[in-house]
Amino acid sequence: MSRRRGSSWAALGVIVLLVGLLTAGPSGGATLAGGISTADGTSVAVIPMGHFNDPANKFFETFTAGPAGSWVLTTPTGVATNGGIVVASPGANAAAVLPWYLLRYTAVRPLDSGHAAGAGEVLPPLAVSPTSLSVASDGSVALVTRRGAVMVGPSLAGPFTTLTSVTALRRTPAGRRCAIVGLTSVVAVAGGRDVVGATCTRMGSDGIFRRDSSGWYSGTIKVRGPVSVLRLDAGPSGTFTGLISIGGVHPVVAAGRVTGGGFELGGAVRQRSSSLRSTALVAAAPGAQPSYVIAAVGTRGVSAARLPIAGVAAPLGPVLPRDVQAVVMETASATSGGPGRVTAFSVEGSLLKELTLAPAGTRWVVAATQHIAVPYGSSQ
Repeated sequence: MSRRRGSSWAALGVIVLLVGLLTAGPSGGATLAGGISTADGTSVAVIPMGHFNDPANKFFETFTAGPAGSWVLTTPTGVATNGGIVVASPGANAAAVLPWYLLRYTAVRPLDSGHAAGAGEVLPPLAVSPTSLSVASDGSVALVTRRGAVMVGPSLAGPFTTLTSVTALRRTPAGRRCAIVGLTSVVAVAGGRDVVGATCTRMGSDGIFRRDSSGWYSGTIKVRGPVSVLRLDAGPSGTFTGLISIGGVHPVVAAGRVTGGGFELGGAVRQRSSSLRSTALVAAAPGAQPSYVIAAVGTRGVSAARLPIAGVAAPLGPVLPRDVQAVVMETASATSGGPGRVTAFSVEGSLLKELTLAPAGTRWVVAATQHIAVPYGSSQ
């Protein structure tokens, strides 16, 4: 399959690529792998490929599938993707390519049904987090920068202003109670009142910062360890959902619902966040609740589980091979009302294998194979 040639970003892509050639920088974080399945049946997966032990030859790719359709390569063109890709939550309506080498900006492109649509824009360097970029229903944008600022604007074209920062939140009673050390996530809300996710080092705070007329506040959570927000997403009818990690002697990854007073825990598994291979949002089908799918690497291989925002976590099939980089699940409505299709993406260099669960859910089968033209050497 052809890619990376004939950039539709024109001069922007040329500038980004030239700047990227100057010197080496860090590779994208593993937790950027995963994806989003929207309520309308569009699914976008973010998959690292290439040589994982060589950051200059490790590239992130995006693949898009319509309702019950095949996975198609949709990686943004004209810019090196070594730094990672963030797909805007919750509508998958923008894809942001994170900085690589000396690049000081994030290149972002609007998406329509998971495919590029409209002109590219330049944003500040985004935090390396799967929900560091959010686009609300009215087109307004909120983002978290690598410097720990939350910036907001009326559209991807800006202009952007600083809403708050980790430094400012540290000075608030909620920030002191959390002992906040960083910002990870944001949800853009039409009309304002954006919601921010953070990493806390003190127990008792849910790490999710909301605003009211008196300023920023966070909720409470009764768990035996500090909380870090892994994902923060908008749910149906003005609700919010999240995926958090809970530290302590027995670390846990849990999904749940964000309320005004705290975080209501849903499905949870005992798991260190550092073992996570991917995280994915499964948006709510009509009459259903959102959920998350996680994949984590262990001694036997990669295990996948579905974590509903209300209910009990459930494993997804048997243990997968260690070369599986991400697991995603389509929204139920995309498969005629039945359980959403689950796809595990196995990667060996430029070879992508799509594994799906057999009907009984007891084994994984290879559904498709793609050879991707990974642009080795283009970022050196």
